Amino acid sequence: MTPKLVFSAGLRMNVSDVSYITIQADHSRQGGHQETVGGALCGIKLGSDPDNAQYTIHAGAFLRWNDALIPVVKLDFNPVSVSVSYDVNISKLKPTSYGRGGFELSLSYTGFIRKIDQSLLCPGF
Repeated sequence: MTPKLVFSAGLRMNVSDVSYITIQADHSRQGGHQETVGGALCGIKLGSDPDNAQYTIHAGAFLRWNDALIPVVKLDFNPVSVSVSYDVNISKLKPTSYGRGGFELSLSYTGFIRKIDQSLLCPGF
């Protein structure tokens, strides 16, 4: 069995006190197959305290190279996130699929692992 290699990168840049842009990319390889996905989301914090936003809404798009354009809308309400995306087929298979893609609904929960006690960490040099 051939191992799967995945390379990921991301960058978050503040635009203002209540908004930011996140740029992400992933490249994976396994055997003779490879896939590259990259894109960006703009996030806007909602609520009276931007440092502890009650909600954050994101909108943006990703591109799966030579395959699909993927618009995304995401809502964070910590510790839960819900997103909806749609794969718009732009590959050679577009005529076969009649240009139809597919919806995806994602649900994420952050927090199953307890936070690490900072006093136990080794010092950095």
